[in-house]
Amino acid sequence: MPDQSPESNKDRSTSKGTSETIRGEYVGQSNTALSSADSAIFHLVAALSSRLGNIKEIDTFVSTFARCVYETFHCKQVILLTALHPENAALEHAVTLPPPEDPEKAQALEMLFVSNFNLETDLPLSPLANRALLYVESIELQDTRLDELAYILPDTQFALVPLKVTTSEELIGLLILEQANEQNEPDNLSDKDKYQLDAHLLQMLSTVVSPLLNHTLQHNRTVDRFASSMHEMNILQQIDAELNDTIALDRVFQLIMDWALRFTNASAASIALYDHEADTLTLMLHYGYQIENLQAGQVIQETAGGITLRVARTAQLEMVPDVLLDKDYMSFAPNTRTQLSVPIFREEQVIAVLTLESNKVNGFDESHINFVEKLSNRAGVAVDNARLFTETNRERQKLSMILGGIVDSVVVVDIDQRIVLINQSAIRALGLLIERELIGQKVSDILSHSGFLRLYHTALERNEQVKQELELPNGRIYHAVVDEHPSIGHIIVMQDVTHYKETEQLKNELVATVSHDLKQPLSVMRGYLDLLQMANTFDESSQRYVNQLFTAFHHMRHLIDDILDLARIEAGIELEMAPVELNTILIQAVVSNRPTAENKSIELITDLPHLPPIQADEGRIRQIFNNLISNAVKYTPPEGWVKVYAEIKAGQIRIFIQDNGLGISPEDQAHIFERFYRVRRPETDSIEGTGLGLAIVRSLVEAHKGEITVTSRLGEGSTFRVILPM
Repeated sequence: MPDQSPESNKDRSTSKGTSETIRGEYVGQSNTALSSADSAIFHLVAALSSRLGNIKEIDTFVSTFARCVYETFHCKQVILLTALHPENAALEHAVTLPPPEDPEKAQALEMLFVSNFNLETDLPLSPLANRALLYVESIELQDTRLDELAYILPDTQFALVPLKVTTSEELIGLLILEQANEQNEPDNLSDKDKYQLDAHLLQMLSTVVSPLLNHTLQHNRTVDRFASSMHEMNILQQIDAELNDTIALDRVFQLIMDWALRFTNASAASIALYDHEADTLTLMLHYGYQIENLQAGQVIQETAGGITLRVARTAQLEMVPDVLLDKDYMSFAPNTRTQLSVPIFREEQVIAVLTLESNKVNGFDESHINFVEKLSNRAGVAVDNARLFTETNRERQKLSMILGGIVDSVVVVDIDQRIVLINQSAIRALGLLIERELIGQKVSDILSHSGFLRLYHTALERNEQVKQELELPNGRIYHAVVDEHPSIGHIIVMQDVTHYKETEQLKNELVATVSHDLKQPLSVMRGYLDLLQMANTFDESSQRYVNQLFTAFHHMRHLIDDILDLARIEAGIELEMAPVELNTILIQAVVSNRPTAENKSIELITDLPHLPPIQADEGRIRQIFNNLISNAVKYTPPEGWVKVYAEIKAGQIRIFIQDNGLGISPEDQAHIFERFYRVRRPETDSIEGTGLGLAIVRSLVEAHKGEITVTSRLGEGSTFRVILPM
């Protein structure tokens, strides 16, 4: 490098005696020059403020600034470098005036940049780090950060003007001015217009332009960040839309990797599932890998897991700027220098790892990392949704197969009264077309069977379980149960009881016939018992035997009467319907059972509102409640209580007969309304009964289009509920 002593630079005056410089250091000025410079400064500041003050776009700013400098100082060439991308920590080529005619030289200038990193250590250029001007020849730039300039413009003198932010001393620009030869200056310029590359002028130029340039750069960076954020937001919205449209796991992985590649410009990528228990990775998808026999679904050996397996274990994102310096790195793609691996979570547990690779050192910036993190979060949700759908679909298919094999008819209706599920048995029983799409249709639009619809709407009105026997279009009789499930809607289960009904009918006919035929021999027996008593005098022991015969006779006669009565009811007797006052019926039933209750010190309680009259057979209604209250008193221990109360709800009258008696076990409750069924327990052995009373009550209630149910717990008592339509 040439000698830098003051003596060697005396002939390096930049312009007509206005100043002397020593490699970028200002030495001094004459008073005349200073006055001339002050005038020049005034014009310079005014021109720059006028032309640059309101410019916001960086491209317009640098071109206008370069033009202003070119026209003001009449340089041979103006080159401006600026910190267009602050993350690169370098000054990049912004503009050259006039543009070089040589394409190769123009391309070389466009590639020109100066790194800001440790600029003070680059001795020939170190004064720039301290905001000092430099006057150099191109040969002096060799082996510096501007050595390209020495090759592009050899044998050239330059003034280097640093543009820095005063507050942070950050170098945001570098103005490179090529001195024009005097013979090249226009002849029509006056002395005051011939601004030379004077140190004082250039220092003022730096002072005035630096904040304007910084403001413009900051404005453009803000606009770029906002545009980038908006662009990223639009991308993420599009990703969300695409992920919401798919529930296939393979498609989710494909979308995630495609967007990651698109946004980061990665050269290779992969997604691998992580198995916590086995501590292994399974490759699901890859791009840019060049390894033979590497296929989706293949388990990656632990020794080949590398950085990706490390991320899966630690559950921490890693960006390795140079993989050649990482001992765990395993090469799957050629020329990889940077690897970014991001864990994908489900319920705070790593389920997969997204890996991106770049051919450049430090190939991913902060925006890439932020985007990929957001992408991985969405991937976790999408994977979970896909998994849940897969499991739900599998369970639905399993349930469909189970329901398809069930003989009972099942219909599931949601809260919007739309069919959610219906099995083949129900389709056949209800006479529906198999080809027709039933799922999602309104019940009332699909089904026309009045009894079924009436049963379903009854359940809707009551908000409770409803049971009823239905004869469906296939000519068979079903026992239908409608259960409400708040989270689902209603589940209707229909069991084919035709065979049982037919068998029961035959049994009823047989029992009725036999019972009728037994009445005559019983009458004969009663006659002979009466003759025995009339014709003979019995001692005490013999009389006791005769009385037992009378008791057995009455029990047998009562049993036969009940059987015949039940047969008539189930055969469809004609009820004598008329307005009936339930309050009167219930009070009379309580009064008629009060003597028996008093004998056992049982308290009979009534809590009856005014009940409206109903259309019913008065004798049969009386029979129903007499039987129920009598049973309650019979099965309640001494000093207990029996309560009769009622309510009006959903267009129905509900009468309750409650006691605190022995209670009925769940096993017995299932059969309590069957013929001849009696609860067999030590406490009930002494209680007389035929086992037909509740069967008769149920038949009479159903004949009145009503319903009877029981709730009970052993040792706590029972409650019989009779529902009658108004």
